[in-house]
Amino acid sequence: MATYKKKPKAVDLKPKSVTEEELKVIRTFVDTLNQLQMKVGGLEVQKNALVVEVAKTQANLYKNNDKLKEKYGDVSVNIQDGTIKELPKNEKSN
Repeated sequence: MATYKKKPKAVDLKPKSVTEEELKVIRTFVDTLNQLQMKVGGLEVQKNALVVEVAKTQANLYKNNDKLKEKYGDVSVNIQDGTIKELPKNEKSN
């Protein structure tokens, strides 16, 4: 009976890790990306707060307009000098 010799295992010559310099570059990119994402998150929070403030200011403006409409009727107010003029019938609000 013939005997078979085992082939020696192939040695894997591929590196098991990146170089220190390559790792440093990767970490720099990841750190920068994380910082930028945190800044974007902070800006989103600020944006949401400002959107709420815009909505509140618009609501206050509409309430004020209703008070002025009760006092002066359907008029247009010049925001530069405060003069009022009556709106034409086709532009009057309901």
